[in-house]
Amino acid sequence: MMYGSTHSKIDLAIEYQAQIPVLRPSIRARRANITVKFQDLYGFTMEGNVDDVNVLNEVTEKVREQGRVWWSLEASKGVNWYLQTQSTSTLKTSLKFSVLVNAITLKRLIRKGIPPSLRPKVWFSLLGAAKKKSTVPESYYNDLTGAVEDKVTPATKQIDHVPNVAISSHCNSETVSKTFEKCTTLPSQQASISWTFHPHNATLDLVFFGSFISPSGWVGFGINPISPEMTGTRALIAFPDPNSGQLVLLPYILDPTVKLQRTPLLSRPLDIHLLSSSATLYGGRMATIHDGATIQIYATFKLVPNKTKIHYVWNRGLYVQGYSPTIHQTAINDLSSIATIDVLSATTAKTHTNNIRTLKIIHGVINSISWGILLPIGAVTARYLRHIQALGPAWFYAHAGVQLFAVFLGTVGFSIGIRLGELSPGRVYGLHQKLGYAAFCLGWLQTLALLFRPKTTNKFRKYWKSYHHFVGYACVVLGVVNCFQGFQVMGESRSYALLAYCLCLSTLIGICIALEVNSWVIFCRKSKEDKLRREGLIGIGGSDQKGSGSSHG
Repeated sequence: MMYGSTHSKIDLAIEYQAQIPVLRPSIRARRANITVKFQDLYGFTMEGNVDDVNVLNEVTEKVREQGRVWWSLEASKGVNWYLQTQSTSTLKTSLKFSVLVNAITLKRLIRKGIPPSLRPKVWFSLLGAAKKKSTVPESYYNDLTGAVEDKVTPATKQIDHVPNVAISSHCNSETVSKTFEKCTTLPSQQASISWTFHPHNATLDLVFFGSFISPSGWVGFGINPISPEMTGTRALIAFPDPNSGQLVLLPYILDPTVKLQRTPLLSRPLDIHLLSSSATLYGGRMATIHDGATIQIYATFKLVPNKTKIHYVWNRGLYVQGYSPTIHQTAINDLSSIATIDVLSATTAKTHTNNIRTLKIIHGVINSISWGILLPIGAVTARYLRHIQALGPAWFYAHAGVQLFAVFLGTVGFSIGIRLGELSPGRVYGLHQKLGYAAFCLGWLQTLALLFRPKTTNKFRKYWKSYHHFVGYACVVLGVVNCFQGFQVMGESRSYALLAYCLCLSTLIGICIALEVNSWVIFCRKSKEDKLRREGLIGIGGSDQKGSGSSHG
């Protein structure tokens, strides 16, 4: 029995071995007939068999490796290095060599990316051009395809390396999980938003498309219920968890202290009706957070009845400290990431962001010159020029003229500040505003004091003089301090504008120190001469009477 059993097993093994060539095709055939749904590299839902999924996994790993190579190049060469057209080097040979190296490197990376034959199909799918095929002549679509097929263009460069940015820069009303009724492209940072508004219960379902600018950065989106500005925004901010590295989405309220950067931005519940929220990376589970990665922030809000105009605010930053997002960049696109959209009609209202920014610059320049430079110069002319007898009353006219011009110019800057407050009702700059009011009142008290200036023979002249000195110096100190406060609230605490102002103020202080030392030298010399004159050692003409007396003797 034992030998017979062994022999039967051997026979079965031989028989199975003989059937393997027959079984393999049948297994492959069954696997080929199994259809599954999966997401491709760009987040599109595809249908295919198991072999397609395995191939996709292999390609995904290769793409990730290519991405690591690309990000290391950006770290060493800088963002958009492949678009380099000029160099700071003065040597033409160095310029040509740099461009040549970048071109060779880029060509090598593109060859490892999407095949040229597939680029037009993927590119037009992302732009929605394929949907227009039924509404335009066949030649139109063929011409578009031929424009980029087998060619290296800015479009193919974009699709090879940062396809998600290309997706987010165009309005897309369809996602993997939802389809929305309306969508619009936002005016900055290649962002867009899609939404569905339900008038019967005033709920708003939306998804925000944004992109990261750093692997450790953040992307935020929110609604300001008061005005189109950052301060007062109720935001949802996504970033990689510092402990696990997974994507997290937390709520934040951007109060006025955020812009001043006095305290870290801490997460706290929103005081608006947020029914649900979530965030996903474009590309599904295979996606990773990197420079250019696109994120989708989903949210459902309960709006105020009969209010369909919503102030949207969005932005992004380079890194996060713990769970506190740091300040975003201050380029024009980063400061204009605000839009007011009517969710019912899908119309975008014009915002005053650019006008406010221009008014802020004018306000800062005028007040820095008037309160921060001219007013101290007027005080300097009164203190140090009045003792020069050769000038006569000219010092007084110079002092009064400079002070009057400074106050009138400062009044213009003060009026612009009032207007800025009206355009930004949700923004509060308590200390800067209070110092501004105080300096403005003291400045006009000094100006009006000229109308009540007593004559030199009046007994109240000394009291008026003490009042004039005290108010004048207080106004100068308040004006200078408020200029530095203004630079801080504008976020220019490390700007060249502040450096220029500090240089001007330092020069003026240096001149004051030199004049003060000179005044003390003159004062001490006169005091010594007066003392000797009282003792009779110096005559009126300055001759030595003691020496002349001894010679007569």
